Amino acid sequence: MNLLGMEALVFGSVAFFALLLALVAIGAFTAYRNRQGPTLVALSAADHTLAVRRKEVEDAETRLRELRPLLVDADKKSAEVAWLEQRRSELATCIAKLEARIIEIGGTGADDSDADKLEDLRKMPAALGYLERAADVSIPNDDRSESAYLHRAADWIRDAGLNYPPRTLRALHTSFKIAQEAPITVLSGISGTGKTQLPRAYAQAMGMGFLPVPVQPRWDSPQDLLGFYNFIEKRFKATDLARAMWRLDIWRERASASKDDPIFDDRMLLVLLDEMNLARVEYYFSEFLSRLELRPRPSETANPDRRLGAEIVIDIPGAEPLRMFPGHNLLFVGTMNEDETTQALSDKVLDRGAMLRFPAPLKLAEAPAAGQPPLVAPLSRRVWEGWRREPAAMGEADRSRAKRIVDDLSKTMKDLGRPFGHRVGQAMLAYAANYPDAGDRPVSTLSMAMADQVEMRLLPKLRGLELDQAAADMDRLALYVREELQDDRLAEAIDASVADSADASGRFAWSGLAR
Repeated sequence: MNLLGMEALVFGSVAFFALLLALVAIGAFTAYRNRQGPTLVALSAADHTLAVRRKEVEDAETRLRELRPLLVDADKKSAEVAWLEQRRSELATCIAKLEARIIEIGGTGADDSDADKLEDLRKMPAALGYLERAADVSIPNDDRSESAYLHRAADWIRDAGLNYPPRTLRALHTSFKIAQEAPITVLSGISGTGKTQLPRAYAQAMGMGFLPVPVQPRWDSPQDLLGFYNFIEKRFKATDLARAMWRLDIWRERASASKDDPIFDDRMLLVLLDEMNLARVEYYFSEFLSRLELRPRPSETANPDRRLGAEIVIDIPGAEPLRMFPGHNLLFVGTMNEDETTQALSDKVLDRGAMLRFPAPLKLAEAPAAGQPPLVAPLSRRVWEGWRREPAAMGEADRSRAKRIVDDLSKTMKDLGRPFGHRVGQAMLAYAANYPDAGDRPVSTLSMAMADQVEMRLLPKLRGLELDQAAADMDRLALYVREELQDDRLAEAIDASVADSADASGRFAWSGLAR
């Protein structure tokens, strides 16, 4: 065999053994794969299940983080419920003991008659008892003109040692006269500036009854003002305000009146809600304020359908509801201290009233003279209503100018982001129509009246205004007061309040004006 043949034989043998080795390897790999197949499938399934479970854990942890605060709150609620259950049990035990005691002593003597249920309401309030005494021993007011009453009131207040500017007295008086459009007047400011003394002195000097009602922080419903029905005694427990309203209601059934149960249909009563914002005014006075707003004009009160919306309704179990009409012989004034313990007034209250702010005094006064004030002849409701003037009774020139001023101020307030509606505009016109003659002064009575309205009705609505965005409009308002209304002192006070507020918080706060 030659060399070439030997090489071919060797190459063939190597190729054969290589092919044989490849076949053996392929067989071995196939056998291995067949053995490992179920394991790989199981491993893949386990990986998928693990991923699903991890996602479930993540979702559970997220939900747990969301629920933890709720669980804490639920624990608090559970503890509160347990306390209330315990308190209810204690009160039920107390009521049972009281009922047993009532039975033991023979009851209260009350029956189910309506008269017995309203016995407490028929008691004479001290404010009207004062008017009864004044009718017999008072100093007569022979001159019944409005100007004569105001002059006597100013003299009386000054002689009593109280120092109030004449313009402040006129502003308060006019605010009471427009109670049809603005049922409440609010006197605000720091403590000790005479907010309570002024309405008391005014009422005494004018011959009105005066009923102070100290507001309590816990007040939260009209019951706190008027009273409530006591189911144990089966009687309505009335407040002095409810008693006074019942006797001042000129339209209640005359059959219920007697010598010992008179109706004060021709008398005036001034009610003072002292520190009225110790509680939320909207809670205890909102419904009452809405009723006052719905009062028809004095000439329309004879129509029972017109009175219906304004009547105060008190439910008496087992009897007809008690309905009382708060007539125009009932006036309301409130005082409020501006500090951290008091609540701010809402726009609903501000739009339905006027705010007269008492700033810190420029000069501290001595204490007023002590002693009992003289009794002044009671002011007749008919005389009071005779002083009231409608805007239509103004002269054509004054009425046109007043409407123009209201329109100008409405535009300015809209630009300031604090617009006002028809109610405020009507109240401003009524104030201008009813403002008493200021006498021979360089500034017209109408200008003084409208400047008062800027001070009392518009500036309080600007509380909290962002001055960095409203500085130009505030400057325009001050300029309007200075040039159109000719009240330099008010314009200066506006500028001063803007400057002080900008330096302090950047939000406007009306500082008031010492006249």
